[in-house]
Amino acid sequence: MGEQKRNLTMGNTIGILAISLMMYASGSLIAPALNALQNSFPDTPYATIRMIMSSMYLTVLIFSLISGKLGDMVSKKMLVVVGLAIYGTMGLVGASMNSVTGLMISRLLMGCGVGLVLPQSTAIIMMFYEGKAKDRNLGFATGTSNFGSMLGSIIGGSLAAISWRYNFYAFAFAFVIMILVIFLVPATPVQKRSKEERAAAEKIPAKFIVLVIGMFLIQVYSLVTPTNMAVFYLGEKIGPPALLGITMALITGTGCVAGFILPAVRKLLKGATVLVSCVILGIGFLVLSRADSVGLAMLAQILIGFGYGCITPMIFIANAKMVPQSQIQKSNGILSASLYLGCFMTAYIQQWIGAVSGNGTQRFMFQVFGIGGFLVAVVILVITVALMSRKGRKTD
Repeated sequence: MGEQKRNLTMGNTIGILAISLMMYASGSLIAPALNALQNSFPDTPYATIRMIMSSMYLTVLIFSLISGKLGDMVSKKMLVVVGLAIYGTMGLVGASMNSVTGLMISRLLMGCGVGLVLPQSTAIIMMFYEGKAKDRNLGFATGTSNFGSMLGSIIGGSLAAISWRYNFYAFAFAFVIMILVIFLVPATPVQKRSKEERAAAEKIPAKFIVLVIGMFLIQVYSLVTPTNMAVFYLGEKIGPPALLGITMALITGTGCVAGFILPAVRKLLKGATVLVSCVILGIGFLVLSRADSVGLAMLAQILIGFGYGCITPMIFIANAKMVPQSQIQKSNGILSASLYLGCFMTAYIQQWIGAVSGNGTQRFMFQVFGIGGFLVAVVILVITVALMSRKGRKTD
């Protein structure tokens, strides 16, 4: 089987990967501006201010499912262009708002654009590549997303020091990506199927639910430190305040590196890539729960980022291998919806853990998620051993 389904240039690949650049930046660009927004709207509870960032996850979830369905009916490239146009426009609209309600509405509409784009960022890779090239570029797409998130955090912090409105202006970069997509991404014609072909198409296998749950959980994990690190780091005087931004950016920076070196990691770990990544993730959270210096906090962020950066693309790779080609578009939409459902539910899950345990401290939260990482690794190990044992009995 070939590496790609048609001759693609380096420019084509850059255009395809650029689609992923702004996906996580939709949150990371706004997060540093929350304090500035609180100062601009002092009568609004901080919980409501935080919803300016997280409210869009609802529309992302809904429109990811819609995009997954539309991808079989209209051009994937057109969906991306329309989604990026909505994304950039709503960013500029948000910059002009003078009320929290207006900001939330602009973010909800921005989520519609993100939802249209997100499933197509992986669907287009699966459309143009196959074999090792497909797996490699799925890893690169995750690395690109994390790189965009890291840039969003760094640039967002600088812009928020001037005015929170500049954070919204920064979303205009979506128009730059839109131009790259228009000129560099090849046409994605709709592959029309007859009623007979649609009726005979294979269904998404039941075991796909494992990938949906996995995507949900890894996104819950990915936001535990971003939502707690500032309070933990400054409240417990872990290190100099000037190093907080760098410490927080390490998780996405390492996730970016992990996505780009995933082929080498898979070659080394083979079938144990997800298992080892869960262990590394668990170790990272346990180290963070005991951290009393900036060095340990940074080490923990690196470990967490590496585990997250490997697991996310592995889920998309497993999806490409598990799901019939006729259902890939739909499965991508479901995984994208699960991804943002995890983002939306992170805060509520942490609140629930704190309420049930009676301990809502950051150290305890990190410890719980660290133990959870090891428990998931144990489950994966048990299932793997059981499957190997069953395969051995069939061979005998």
